[in-house]
Amino acid sequence: MSATVAVVGRGFGAAVHAPGWELAGAHVVGVAGREGWRDLVGKADIVSVATPPSAHREVVLEALRRGARVLCEKPLAATLGDAELLEKAVRGTPNAVSFGYRAVPAFSRFRELLAADELAVFWTTGSRVRPGPPGWKDDPLHGGALSAYGVHAFDYARWLLGEAKVERATVAPNEDSFTAVLAHEGGRRTRVTVSLLAEAPVHRLEAGDLVLENRHATDPVGAFTLTDRGRAVDVPALQHQPGADPRVGPFASLALALLEDRERPTFTDGLQAQRLMDEVRRTAS
Repeated sequence: MSATVAVVGRGFGAAVHAPGWELAGAHVVGVAGREGWRDLVGKADIVSVATPPSAHREVVLEALRRGARVLCEKPLAATLGDAELLEKAVRGTPNAVSFGYRAVPAFSRFRELLAADELAVFWTTGSRVRPGPPGWKDDPLHGGALSAYGVHAFDYARWLLGEAKVERATVAPNEDSFTAVLAHEGGRRTRVTVSLLAEAPVHRLEAGDLVLENRHATDPVGAFTLTDRGRAVDVPALQHQPGADPRVGPFASLALALLEDRERPTFTDGLQAQRLMDEVRRTAS
């Protein structure tokens, strides 16, 4: 019998979480927004949380009270204190955090080939220049370059090079942009630059001669190219459904890993990324 899933969050939840769970072989019992989510949570084995971060604490704790497994969007919470509380509360319950880049084939291949001790991440969007539909990611009070994008970079930097601490950082007003240098174990370094004020979107990782890059305006996960010493490297195709959001494929891979209890990003990883965000803010202040 298929696992049952309740999706809480009508935007990204309906567009990515719900079809992703179905693609992974689960049965979605419903998608709820601000109204009716408590009743829905009680009808499922797994709760998939796709609300703004400020609501994660309430939804996750209710899901755990009902005995459900939990997959939560990033960042894990709106504050470091809430992230610490959730990571502690979920111990002993199978869980996951939606750090989707770990499930992108090009990132996995990059990790296999990575030999350098220095990683540079350069990530730009124009979301503060040409804002789209209103959302928490572009709200100066709740979103910004750190919460919306930096948290991903901090997670995959840890995944690629190991645990890290912030060495130095700068943060622009309203978190329109930031730079950070992470010091990893063994003397390795990651330099992260993220800006929401760019004219053209770029998401690039460089490690020596190894370059992973995406300049596609509407496909944040499936349009990466990988080169090594200037030569193209073949990567497996990204799983996708015709007409669906391209992020459904990576999400389905994470969902399946939770269903099968395989390696995946967990609340512990979410907490570590949240700590790095907090360190950047404190270091830059």
